[in-house]
Amino acid sequence: MEFEQQQEQQQQQQQQQQQQQQQQQQQQQQQRGRRIPNVVAHLHFEGEMDRRRYNLLAGSEIAVLTPREEDRPQGTRDIVLRLRGEGHFLERINECHPAYLPLHYVLLFPFGELGWHEGLTHSNGEGRLTQREYFAFRLFPHNSEFSTILCGGKLFQQFIVDAWAATEQNRLNYIRMNQSDLRADLYQGLADALQDDGERNMNLENLGRRIILPSSHIGSARNMFELFQDSMAITRFFQHPDVFGTMTANPNWREIQEALLPGKTAADRPDIVARVFELKRNALMADIRKMHFFGKSVAHVFVIEFQKRTLPHMHFLIFLANEDKITEPCQVDRIVCAEFPDEQEDPELFGMVLKHMVHGPCTRDRCLDETGQCTKRFPKSFQDQTAMDQDGYPLYRRRNDGRSFEKHGFFFNNSHVVPYNPDLTRKYDCHINIEVCASVHAVKYIHKYIYKGHDRATLRIGEEQDEIKQYLDARYIGASEAVRRLLKMTMHDEDPNVVRLHLHLPGMHRVIFNTREDPLTVLNRGQVQRTRLTEFFRMCATDENARRLTYQEFPQHYVWKQQESTWKIRERGFAIGRLYFARPAEGERFYLRLLLTTIAGPRSFEDLRTVNGVVHRTFKDACNALGLLQDDGEWIHCLEEASIMRTGASLRNLFVVILSECNPSHPELLWQRFRPHLCDDLRHRLCQHYGLSEPSEEELYDFGLFLIGEILREQSNKNLSLFPPMPIPTLNWSHHRGNRFINEQLQWNREDLELYIQEHEPQLNGEQRYCYDAILSSIEDRSGVVFFVNGPVGTGKTFLYNIVIANVRSRGKIVLCVASSRIAALLLHGGRTAHSTFKIPFEVDEFSMCTINKNSEYADVFCEASLIIWDEVPMQHRHCAEAVDRSLRDIRDSNSPFGGVTVVFGGDFRQILPVIPRASRPQIVGACLRRSTIWQHVRIMNLSINMRLQNASLANREFAQWLLQVGDGSNFNDASSNMIQLHNWINIVSSIRCLIDNIYNNIDDMSLHEDQYFRDRTILSARNTDVDLINKEILQSFPCNLETFRSADLNTIEAGADNHAAYPSEYLNSLNLSGIPLSKLDLKIGCPIILLRNLAPKQRLCNGARMILTRFSHRVLEARLLFGPHAGEHVFIPRISLTPSSTALPFHFTRRQFPVRLAFAMTINKSLGQSVKYVGLDIRVPVFSHGQLYVALSRATSPNHISALLPQNSTVSNTVNVVYPEVLLQ
Repeated sequence: MEFEQQQEQQQQQQQQQQQQQQQQQQQQQQQRGRRIPNVVAHLHFEGEMDRRRYNLLAGSEIAVLTPREEDRPQGTRDIVLRLRGEGHFLERINECHPAYLPLHYVLLFPFGELGWHEGLTHSNGEGRLTQREYFAFRLFPHNSEFSTILCGGKLFQQFIVDAWAATEQNRLNYIRMNQSDLRADLYQGLADALQDDGERNMNLENLGRRIILPSSHIGSARNMFELFQDSMAITRFFQHPDVFGTMTANPNWREIQEALLPGKTAADRPDIVARVFELKRNALMADIRKMHFFGKSVAHVFVIEFQKRTLPHMHFLIFLANEDKITEPCQVDRIVCAEFPDEQEDPELFGMVLKHMVHGPCTRDRCLDETGQCTKRFPKSFQDQTAMDQDGYPLYRRRNDGRSFEKHGFFFNNSHVVPYNPDLTRKYDCHINIEVCASVHAVKYIHKYIYKGHDRATLRIGEEQDEIKQYLDARYIGASEAVRRLLKMTMHDEDPNVVRLHLHLPGMHRVIFNTREDPLTVLNRGQVQRTRLTEFFRMCATDENARRLTYQEFPQHYVWKQQESTWKIRERGFAIGRLYFARPAEGERFYLRLLLTTIAGPRSFEDLRTVNGVVHRTFKDACNALGLLQDDGEWIHCLEEASIMRTGASLRNLFVVILSECNPSHPELLWQRFRPHLCDDLRHRLCQHYGLSEPSEEELYDFGLFLIGEILREQSNKNLSLFPPMPIPTLNWSHHRGNRFINEQLQWNREDLELYIQEHEPQLNGEQRYCYDAILSSIEDRSGVVFFVNGPVGTGKTFLYNIVIANVRSRGKIVLCVASSRIAALLLHGGRTAHSTFKIPFEVDEFSMCTINKNSEYADVFCEASLIIWDEVPMQHRHCAEAVDRSLRDIRDSNSPFGGVTVVFGGDFRQILPVIPRASRPQIVGACLRRSTIWQHVRIMNLSINMRLQNASLANREFAQWLLQVGDGSNFNDASSNMIQLHNWINIVSSIRCLIDNIYNNIDDMSLHEDQYFRDRTILSARNTDVDLINKEILQSFPCNLETFRSADLNTIEAGADNHAAYPSEYLNSLNLSGIPLSKLDLKIGCPIILLRNLAPKQRLCNGARMILTRFSHRVLEARLLFGPHAGEHVFIPRISLTPSSTALPFHFTRRQFPVRLAFAMTINKSLGQSVKYVGLDIRVPVFSHGQLYVALSRATSPNHISALLPQNSTVSNTVNVVYPEVLLQ
């Protein structure tokens, strides 16, 4: 009894101590003002994503997600230790500390053995032991000790992915730290700097660009693109691949099972799976290359992938010698079988085929698209005999013999068999898909398929602070991939070797230097530096055999010696040359490349410019003299090179740019010559979406013309008939697709929508639930109520809209989601701008109608619509809503408001009102929706609960309350003043430079410029002129070379006008008008830009879209979208002609220019709908319109990250606030 009492007392004392510790921890947590968020993350997939990279897991595995670009250094991890002993001191370490592994993986290191650190050396004392070598050592059993690591099960998987993530990041950090002093510049740039500054004043740190990461970094986007280009060079040389195959590891291989300990599975030992797969892969490639399994092989490429399937697999392409090319059906049958073998005659092979080579059952996670069709086009059609298709895979023999076999409760026949080779399947007992691609014209698709890059995943984060960033793009690394990389196994291989040939103009070669070097030494080294091109000239001058070769042919016979910087005669092996691509916009470099691919044996740059003894001034003149640029020759070469690099979709966009912007003399000849490339991806599309199992060549090209016409109409509002004698499509492809506008609105996956509703509907608060039920009731009753959801920033209007949208669409009904701005539209699922959806004229008045024909297919969408959601409507002129109202009444033959459709307006009248140039206050108020006749039909529903503040700190709550007072105009300094004092949380800066540095810190460090960097920050000003000045100053600090694009400006003289009214071009160039790009447009690669026109609403190319400039030429910009469901996608922006919608100029004015401006800074009006982390306010010139200050301040997610620049010599933090109380809803 005494013992039990003592035990009870001890337990009570322990409980009291635990409670005291918990209370202390809670108090400390409260004192620190921190809240530990309950973050839930889910892998997410949408139909627009690349299914091959963003697919969901096909099995269960441990993986690491790195939510940044994989080729960017991210720094070390921040790990804090609480040390034992008096004081309980804290110590900060990272993953490279020797104590990290035993402290983090206690079960795997039971004796506390120290992990890797920088001081470790090899056992023989020769050289330092790298982090990768240390982890590779841990992946093998050793006789001297029992390996707890290899017995860790899922903890072992976590250890592996953690090890590779740490190793890779440490390597990137090493590169960054050790290359910080390395820079590169053109030799001519160094010479000019020395001439301008002198040797003593010349600072190498200010020249060139810093080198951070080479393109050879395995798996990076640049690396995969270079490998894709190499594989296409092999294809160019050998015409086309002959066999395409995929090999997937089998976890039940005998070698794997025999190596496992009792009770373990292959998933517990990804290291064994990786090593066995590597042995099998080597054996397979030896059978193909050395044993000539398919015939004599002359080239191959392969890539190892994982695709979240827990097992590695290999894609490979085999190129056969001419004598073994596959041209007949009998040759196909010798290599490929697509039928079940006889179960009685060959039971072993039958079992393997049933186990490994049957496709199905089809599920959405595996292969079904949004329409429920299998993306692999299974089941296939039966085929009595193999037939050779002219432009695709052969149609393999699949006889309908009446046999079917059961697997996992489903029955399969020959139509479900994945093509295989019986001998390879029998030998390797795994999934080996073999396809003959001897006649596939669209070989670029195959090459891009195998070089698509790392696995990636989209994370849906449960607790989010930013309205815009709802998903996180991440690099996905599973245990199988981590093991393979730790063991340094081959991830790809290309044979023969491809030599990349650099291209540069005279004196424009790249010189790499250390900033600590002597400038004169660097200059002298650059002057005598040998490049592959200059050494090619030297060899042609001294070697008669070299004179028979072009630059691109040269590596076949000569090898480049890097150490000696010279070419030597090739004694063994074989290589293919690949000359880097140059666009026509690159001027002389493009023409230099054209000459190098044409002229054999040039001895110098001058020799290249010499034609028939005449030395021409430029390379372009030499091209003209040789006849290379006659009859659209420039565009022929452009499309020839681009057809190697790009697939049909990109080529069609390029063709449209050439057609509409470059005025080719014979567009029909360009079409005839390049139509196989322009249409090389359409056969599969016709099969999948149009039901044409065997489209003819005429149908294929006709469909290509149709798509080109669609792009042409979208981008420039033109059609093919304006470019005679270009052919036009003869078939009605719109009819084949049904009403494409209605189909687009009904494409949503109902299962996903129902899951979205189940997850988010319970989160509605009372006010939101009331609005939710009222809107759905109006739709059900068909009462056509017009609602206005009124609520300040943060009350969850967008959250409510998207749940309503999901509910209505899940019932198969059409919802049209629009907003006044592009940014606000991005927040709505399937949202677009109101102008693009309703075709509202740019100039509207009280009689305007939308430009929608009542008998058009587009009008049918509005007849079928059940709901219209129109967000941020307070900033739109009432004439816009009235034009939509009149048009819908007409289209739907109903006199009810908006033709009887339920309409949900939304917004906050504290925000910006319609923008009317030079308008008075009564005119602006009169333009509001509240002054429209529509308003008498509106039912107002209020939201007042700020969802952002449910768990916010006291400071954030105080700031939110103050922000509402700014919007209501209730915190002016005195009743007769429009001045307010800025909140003390706002950081007041003294200069525009300080404002820029606060918001765009480290703007000169290119390694930090990820997309998220620009999503998180912006500078706002009320005037376009101030925005332009800020953008110009930031651009000067931005790395990369500056490129200037000048516009073509024209004023049209009306008939009968005085000829003296013509204005000089320099005056037209000086005009800086709202909504029109600058005449002199300065841009740099990587800078943010904003679109000024609706070019292609379907592709989210709308007015206000923010993008990152990725490439440019004189005729087209390539950019990457920053926001919305299409974020990360690349788009093309052509030069277009723009006319101001309203101007006081006494003439009609047109500017031909890229419709973009820089977007480091933007006007307050353009920022509506955005939520960013860092906001800078330039209010040296105060706001001048209602709601501007409220909008600018409410863009920031936290008051701690707002910086403001006041007028010079301001002694107090006061600024103007303009509020029109008569428009506010009380």
